[in-house]
Amino acid sequence: MDTPTKEAMMDDVLIFMNSEIEESGHGIALVQFNFTEAGEDAVNFMTQNKCAYEDLNTVLNVCLSRKYIKHSFMTAEKTGLNLTEDGQGRAISVVLAEHAPPAQNNFGGVTIKTLNAHGATQIGNNNTQNIENVFASIIEQIDEADATDKEKQEAKSRLGKFLRHPVVVASLGATAQVIVTRLGAI
Repeated sequence: MDTPTKEAMMDDVLIFMNSEIEESGHGIALVQFNFTEAGEDAVNFMTQNKCAYEDLNTVLNVCLSRKYIKHSFMTAEKTGLNLTEDGQGRAISVVLAEHAPPAQNNFGGVTIKTLNAHGATQIGNNNTQNIENVFASIIEQIDEADATDKEKQEAKSRLGKFLRHPVVVASLGATAQVIVTRLGAI
């Protein structure tokens, strides 16, 4: 299974779990899921999403490793699983991103037929380059701060965690991952 398919299926699993929790009216710690091959939740999910258990099991393992879900008791089985706050946050972010209104073009359809640029040029507003520059500047200022190496690394780690938060990812889209990848320092 390729990465985009795996990520999309992970979103589907987390949304499935969160929907069940919200329908029950209970908190995430109280609702347990049975994703064993013949488990009710696995069967319902596979029926809804027309997928094989192999793929579901792979995605569940990724969700466990990323701490989107957890075992409510010590077992290697896919029973007694709970959605975590991080998993719920990602599920809600995905749902909100799907329902967000399309961005409005405030420029009335400007068309550029010829553009000649000699040097650094950027067209548009809120582009990845601007956002990346802000974070590059923050990293530079952290590196130059009067602080210990441990404090600087902690600051960078927190910045990286912020950029990986589901709500930030939903807000910035792929830009958040681009920033983390390009900055590399986080």
